[in-house]
Amino acid sequence: MGRIPTCVERGGSVMSRCEISIDFDRPNRQFQGGETITGSVHVVANQALTYDSITLTGFWRCHGYGLPVTKEFHGASIGGEAHLGAGERRSVPFSFEAPADPVTYHGMELNLDHYVSVEVDVQHGNIQECTEPYQLTPGMAPSGSSRQSQGPSRADSDMKSKQGWAFSLVMVVIAMGSFLIAPIFGYFFFGIVVLSWLHTLLFRGQLKSVVVTTPKAVLATGEDYTVTVSCTPRMGLSLKGIRVKLRCLEQSMDHPLHMEADAVTGPTEIRQEVYADDKLYCEGAVLPAGQRFTTEIRGRIPQKGAYSFATAHGDVWEDRVCAVSWELQVSISTRLFASWTGTIPIDVVPSEFLEDSSTQE
Repeated sequence: MGRIPTCVERGGSVMSRCEISIDFDRPNRQFQGGETITGSVHVVANQALTYDSITLTGFWRCHGYGLPVTKEFHGASIGGEAHLGAGERRSVPFSFEAPADPVTYHGMELNLDHYVSVEVDVQHGNIQECTEPYQLTPGMAPSGSSRQSQGPSRADSDMKSKQGWAFSLVMVVIAMGSFLIAPIFGYFFFGIVVLSWLHTLLFRGQLKSVVVTTPKAVLATGEDYTVTVSCTPRMGLSLKGIRVKLRCLEQSMDHPLHMEADAVTGPTEIRQEVYADDKLYCEGAVLPAGQRFTTEIRGRIPQKGAYSFATAHGDVWEDRVCAVSWELQVSISTRLFASWTGTIPIDVVPSEFLEDSSTQE
């Protein structure tokens, strides 16, 4: 379980005025989403003192790659003003509802942990702080997590072609600018544009209207997924194969700090593949000219605790994002050196999140 500094005095004085500890009513500290988290906060005075309030906060913290992202979801006062003599102990109970998501995640380079934090506002002294972690497991489904909230997903070659032409136009502009500064770079970028055009023309000359669809964009761990691939060959040809890759990615944004310039450069996206299942289908399939070809491919989502989540909250940069994302990457290629790749993003959630909706289907 991820830990951060637990009991400290803000300001770092040599002798703290009191000691704080947090006890959960469950020794294993495991709570399901939607459950009530209960426990007690204990304050022991090292010397006579008076505190104005005790404040409890529930938050989660995504950390690992790049800078951490922190999100508070609960905050409340659990104790008012009180006086304690030296050695006196005061215990205050607390309770709050656990969030539905994101659940605790420990991955390869990215982690998400939940915490309870307590602050004791001591009069004529520094605030005393204490933080302890707990584990949030799947329970109550968050709003909008049912299958009905997200319909079928698709990717098609026509859209990819439009994106390809837009990319080529940008590269042409860059190439023209490079010719004015350094001709060798201009030739390099222009060569990329030519190769892109040739590949697009070669593919469109063999296949048209490639469409990849999946009926469910929200899937549970251990559930089967279905991908339908359709295309129409302009000429008789054989497929080299249809490759379907199910993969899971950890993603975050890194904001490096250059001490010499004392300035922050632009954010860099970091991507780490934590799961991949790559299979080839329809190898050597013969496609008659002009006849629509359709095939259905099935696979299974693994039993992994890497559920989809994305954050967009930060206490410094609001654009920081930490995420675990899943996608189906489908590539169709012919033996005549033409290929196309489309990607369909999917959400992988705990089976508990879909139990209600599945019983209605």
